[in-house]
Amino acid sequence: MNLEQALERLDTIRDKDAFDDTDIDALKDLSEHHESEVRYFVAEALIGIKHPQAEGILIALLSDKNYLVRTNACDSLCTSRNSQTIEFLKKVIVKDKSGLVRHYAVLSIGDIAVSIKIDRQELLRFLERRLEREKNVHTQNAFFRTMFMLGDYDKLHCMLNQLSNTRYQNRIVAIKNLGEIAGRENKDKIVAELEKLNKIEKTYAVKSVLQETLDKLTQG
Repeated sequence: MNLEQALERLDTIRDKDAFDDTDIDALKDLSEHHESEVRYFVAEALIGIKHPQAEGILIALLSDKNYLVRTNACDSLCTSRNSQTIEFLKKVIVKDKSGLVRHYAVLSIGDIAVSIKIDRQELLRFLERRLEREKNVHTQNAFFRTMFMLGDYDKLHCMLNQLSNTRYQNRIVAIKNLGEIAGRENKDKIVAELEKLNKIEKTYAVKSVLQETLDKLTQG
């Protein structure tokens, strides 16, 4: 099956409200397609799919040779409710050379861990050890968000500090993370810091995300 045929087959499946066994079998075949673009979209299509084989396809894609495919696989596993999936994602954090892949592996670990019964302290110890080794600031932001969600509330200060990062991309990530973790006990502090940044921020991309986040926190 060439690229055009594979993408057409994938579009036909993605247009459905639910995937049956035949669709999952087709997605499994497409996940092994020689074109990385096809595998990328397969990983994207499988997010939130409850079919028993869907997660297995995503886990296999964690070892894909293309880092964008691995990134999408990590991201799509965020809806898993399986503690074993966390173990696979932990291996990604340890071994994957791509900071972007590690970033989404850390985020998905957080999303899974807050939704299931798990030893959070043990997981936090693992994440702290890996954070000490992590050199990619973008990925460090993912650690801060996930560790805060798991109960390490001191990481709020780390996220707030990222609002002054010299790279605008890192400021954007910090703003988004702060918007996600804002709650009754910390919302006023987060809003105050975001409003402070809003007065001095010059980069349009940051200003856009900043205003959207502030609107959500102050009007929601």
